[in-house]
Amino acid sequence: MLSTPRLLIRLLELNDLEKLRDLHNSEDTLQWLTDIFHVTREEQEAWFLKINMSRRNRRYTVLSKETSEIVGLVRLDEIDLVNRNAIIGVDIGVNFRRQGFASEIYECMINYAFNALNLHRLSLVTLENNIAAQNLYTKLGFKREGVLTDAILRDGEFKNLICMYKINSKFLG
Repeated sequence: MLSTPRLLIRLLELNDLEKLRDLHNSEDTLQWLTDIFHVTREEQEAWFLKINMSRRNRRYTVLSKETSEIVGLVRLDEIDLVNRNAIIGVDIGVNFRRQGFASEIYECMINYAFNALNLHRLSLVTLENNIAAQNLYTKLGFKREGVLTDAILRDGEFKNLICMYKINSKFLG
């Protein structure tokens, strides 16, 4: 289990699924995700069984220390321990946004990925119009790597995805 001043971060458990499914299915969340489909209870449970068997993908539930409420979810995808890289992402519940939780979660998980997992590189993608997210990632030391042009269709328009990365500073010369 990982900890920050306000949060506990632990591996996803079966009893977290319904609250996290509600978070995913919220229109305020879906608008920022690459997968905009609502998830049924059955789909969520099948996904949980599959993700728990994966060595390359991990999901972590983020809990408030004060209230024990689920604040959000952290994703580490395509974990490659040979080449020492992974893709990172965080989803925050609507009631917990704009309170600094995303920054706190990312800082904790970046530290975990670089120091405990000994990863060299983390990457992520975000919608081009998600300026708040891009500002956060830049503040956390991510650098813009490129653009996936017209990669996402939203509201009848194609949108670009911004690719960003962060290198473990202990490997910089």
